[in-house]
Amino acid sequence: MDGFETGNIGYPWEITGTNDYRTRVSSSPASRSGLFGLLMDDSVDGGLASRNEATLILDLEGYENVSLSFWAKGFKEEPNGPPPAPFSGGADFDGVAISMDGIAWYEIQPLRPLADAYRPFTVDLDAAVAHVGISYVSDFRIRFNQVDDHSVPSDGIAIDEVFVFGNLAATPTPTSTFPAPLTPTPTFVSSTVFSVGVRFMDEVVTKWCVKKPSPKGSTFQADDILEIIRKVRNGTY
Repeated sequence: MDGFETGNIGYPWEITGTNDYRTRVSSSPASRSGLFGLLMDDSVDGGLASRNEATLILDLEGYENVSLSFWAKGFKEEPNGPPPAPFSGGADFDGVAISMDGIAWYEIQPLRPLADAYRPFTVDLDAAVAHVGISYVSDFRIRFNQVDDHSVPSDGIAIDEVFVFGNLAATPTPTSTFPAPLTPTPTFVSSTVFSVGVRFMDEVVTKWCVKKPSPKGSTFQADDILEIIRKVRNGTY
């Protein structure tokens, strides 16, 4: 995601800290490959200890199989930490922490001690999130944290080639909410006696008929009348 090769640091990074903190994109000695890397130290030697916070804000809602990878090295950095678990807002330690709200933070990778040569780190974020009981959200935070009281090369941390990998979780296939079609159940009624008068030329032929039980209900249907008339005409009724 970020090898800092633009020479600047901006969105989705947020840089904060305390006292004389100094987090910036720098060339040598910060870069591992390419031209630039991220350098965190104190701008005033021997003064108050200063905390650097480089926070990556990502939309991870709906993602799975997420992992964080990066390279880091130290400059005679004394190990600081671990912080409380969780800690609120900020804490003085050397490590990586996560938060789903920017208030409650959990360290997921210590950066203490660090060698003076770059080494790779990989963090299973799915496992880390599950372990501390939080969830991926649209502004999920990953913070690189460093604290000390001198500038490079007497103190400080360098970070480079920060990558976050993940996959969007598959969307479940929606199930139909429509009710199953109803199968009509025929309702049989008792026989109905009726008469049908049919005029053949000048003669009216009247037939008394019995309407047999039918699933059509008790209402006499026009189709029934037409069928009876046809049979009367043919002499088959």
